[in-house]
Amino acid sequence: MKNFTSAARLTVLVLSATGILTGCKPADAPQFSPTPGTYSQPQLVTMTTPTFGATIVYTDDGSAPSCVKQMGTIYTQPVQVQKDTVLRAMACSLIRAESLITSGTYIIKPPEPVAAPTFSPAAGTYISTQSVTLATATSDATILYTTDGIPPTCTIGTTYTGAIEVAQSVTLNAIACKSGAIDSAVTTAAYVITPPAAAPAFDPAPGAYTSVQHVTLTSATAGATFRYTTDGADPTCATGTTYGDPIAIANSLTLKAVACAAGYSDSLVTGGGYDIDIVVPPVESVWHSIDFNNLAVNPPVLAAGTTSTNDDGNALNISGRGKVESTQQVFHYVYASVSGNFTITARLDGVDFAGGTSNQARAGLLLTPDITATGNALIYGSTILGGNGVFARSHRLAATNANSNGTIAVTGTGQQYFKLTRTGNTYQAAVSLDGGATYVAATPQTFTAGLPDTVYVGFIISSASATASASATFSDVHVRDGTGT
Repeated sequence: MKNFTSAARLTVLVLSATGILTGCKPADAPQFSPTPGTYSQPQLVTMTTPTFGATIVYTDDGSAPSCVKQMGTIYTQPVQVQKDTVLRAMACSLIRAESLITSGTYIIKPPEPVAAPTFSPAAGTYISTQSVTLATATSDATILYTTDGIPPTCTIGTTYTGAIEVAQSVTLNAIACKSGAIDSAVTTAAYVITPPAAAPAFDPAPGAYTSVQHVTLTSATAGATFRYTTDGADPTCATGTTYGDPIAIANSLTLKAVACAAGYSDSLVTGGGYDIDIVVPPVESVWHSIDFNNLAVNPPVLAAGTTSTNDDGNALNISGRGKVESTQQVFHYVYASVSGNFTITARLDGVDFAGGTSNQARAGLLLTPDITATGNALIYGSTILGGNGVFARSHRLAATNANSNGTIAVTGTGQQYFKLTRTGNTYQAAVSLDGGATYVAATPQTFTAGLPDTVYVGFIISSASATASASATFSDVHVRDGTGT
């Protein structure tokens, strides 16, 4: 008999034999304590029988115990049940037959862990205070949380009772607990709160002005930096022009800016329109006009130019005909004399080349040291739009040279601005198609024999025709010296 000692075997054999021989009634069946059932932890099962002096024999593998057949283990102490087990036991006595078998099934089912807490909204970066709610899928569970980085337990932490207002960056740790169940895992959610920086303020404010405005940007957020645009696009803290010195606004445009600062998200974009209406000096003051004609042919080719201003005197209208060729130039020219280094800019409000489609039809800015020279003796540098629709620099850097043209690869659909810069003996042509905010410049060119201190600079118009006149309107004209004033 399994686990029977010699003495025990003898006892049981005697008991069994006696019971069989005498034919006495069976011993009382064993009783289990605790009773069979499902438990969350191991159990110590005690076996007893009301029959005085009886011996209990049991099995834990589902087989039937027997005193006579020596099957089972003699019960001497409580039985440790650590897993799902079927206990079967019988009692044997000197004056009784084998008892009925008592059977009991013990299910050891450790408690389920509580479902870990979840966070809503999820961890992440936000620009405003977040109301964070905690939840667990386990009913009747209690949630505890911490905000100091220390993981909570079911005895340490703040008991969750309602939404947690997260107004600044914090890491939340939470645990769910329930009596009789295993504590949940600790869940963590990091919230980064980056409120937007205070929006930029413009000084002077957007509006209408009759002179160049130098706009400063400020923000109520300490240490803020700025990005801005002048082409209508919204800037971000990663796009746009970085603000440094006050922004010089010399022509009408929309200024937009964003403020940026460490620990803050992008501010709201501040935008405003500046309407700059600078009056062009009357033609009869510093501005003069002249026709460059070709009198060497018969009949002569005449520019037949005209010059006027609009009623408000803030736009210049010019017209003329003729061609700009390598050996002969016929065009109308409106000019002023300027000394030293300078930059002239002007907006082209409109042009009609009267059907001319070659670069011999031109509208733009031109400088020359001598307005009396003609033919290939005319030395000049210019920024032009040709009748072929191409923006270019065009020049003759020395007398008798052929003229030279070079495309300025500028793109855009905004207002067209021309720029011509004289620095010492060089000139540089540039064009803007975003209202003068940014220019694309050609390579600087140097006049072979240098330039006198005073040169002539102004507006050119030609039509590529000896009979049809082209016309153009310029406004927002500025001539600044080498210091920018």
